[in-house]
Amino acid sequence: MNSYMLITLLFLGQFVITYFTNFFIQKGKNLADKEDIEKLTEIVEEVKSKFNNENERLKATLSIIVDKESKSYTQEQQSIIAFYTEINAWIWDKTKISIHEYGYKDVDKLNQKIIDMDQCSNQVNINNAVMDLLVKDKDLTQNAYYLIIETLKLHQFVESKCKTLKKALQGLNAYMPMIDKYDTMSDLMKNHVSKQVKELEASKDEAIKDFYNQRGEIFNILMPKLHEFKNLAKVYLSN
Repeated sequence: MNSYMLITLLFLGQFVITYFTNFFIQKGKNLADKEDIEKLTEIVEEVKSKFNNENERLKATLSIIVDKESKSYTQEQQSIIAFYTEINAWIWDKTKISIHEYGYKDVDKLNQKIIDMDQCSNQVNINNAVMDLLVKDKDLTQNAYYLIIETLKLHQFVESKCKTLKKALQGLNAYMPMIDKYDTMSDLMKNHVSKQVKELEASKDEAIKDFYNQRGEIFNILMPKLHEFKNLAKVYLSN
């Protein structure tokens, strides 16, 4: 809701209160006795009270919106904000995964996670290209480059583990239904299914093993780069 709409609502509300106050009182004078007029007055006062409360809320919202609208950023500044916003999404959301929670029925969800990571990575690079064109501060753009490199390391680690896990889960998804028919299989088929399931489970365990510790090590190297860029960006945006 923009500021013009809020202002319109304020004036409209005031008009409605004034109109209906006069209407009810006049109606009461013509058609009702004293007791009815008192009831009508109470109703009008209750409506006015509710409106006044909403009016104050609208005024508070309006003041926030007007304050935001008074702060305009140049395209150059907006490119910095867009880059910082997107790379935070890449770091804190897209490469964050509870890898141990994925089972053989979650292949599609895991695949979507990989797709989301790649799409976010592409968007960060697009935003960085725009920022390179508009921002003249070499320290800031160079720090953005180093930040992308470190984030890409995190991305590649998580993606590699996810793809290993995905392959294992796809295999398990194919073989697990056979377990229910295990008793009806030949010995040769039993051995084959058993062997495949064990290998796939081992591959799954390998993808999960030490995932969080290894991700944490990469993350700890990345964080100073993120803070360094943030501090430079804050100084640049305040000038």
